[in-house]
Amino acid sequence: RFRKENPKAIRKVFRQSVAIARNFNLIGGTLIAGDSTKLRAQNSKKNNYNKKKIQRHLEYIDKKLEEHNQQLAKADGDQKKTEEIKEQIKGRKQQQTKYRAIQKQLDEDTSSENPQRSTSDPDCRHQIVRGTVTEVCYTAQTTVDAKHKLLIDYKLTNQNDKKAMGFMLRRAKSILRS
Repeated sequence: RFRKENPKAIRKVFRQSVAIARNFNLIGGTLIAGDSTKLRAQNSKKNNYNKKKIQRHLEYIDKKLEEHNQQLAKADGDQKKTEEIKEQIKGRKQQQTKYRAIQKQLDEDTSSENPQRSTSDPDCRHQIVRGTVTEVCYTAQTTVDAKHKLLIDYKLTNQNDKKAMGFMLRRAKSILRS
């Protein structure tokens, strides 16, 4: 939460630290390396939704509600069973309301082609970590100077890191002014 609420201040402190290191000749500025890693978010895959997943959930609930209504018709006269089925219907309708609210948020989100919504950690995204392994996470991209292995720049994102390293290396080049 601290990082999220104070990004400008953190960036200023970090840039000043790099400037001080450069003034003390701790940064060579001739060879830099870039890398990225995934940082797992405080959100499970189960609580991460996209339009396709929400549609599957809603279709499942509709099917279950239809089954419950059929069971209700068959349980005619059995008070205990009727109450049990009505409770199940009530629970399914609550789920349906929750998923429709998330669906509305996803429909309104124009930030990407395939928007996602994570309930516990709204900024994270479901990403491919390696091969076919996926996680709900952030991507941390860094550039490091070769002289003393000091960090030059960093960026936390919620996107896969394709083509991002070129941008990070250009940012490091502008920070080092070389």
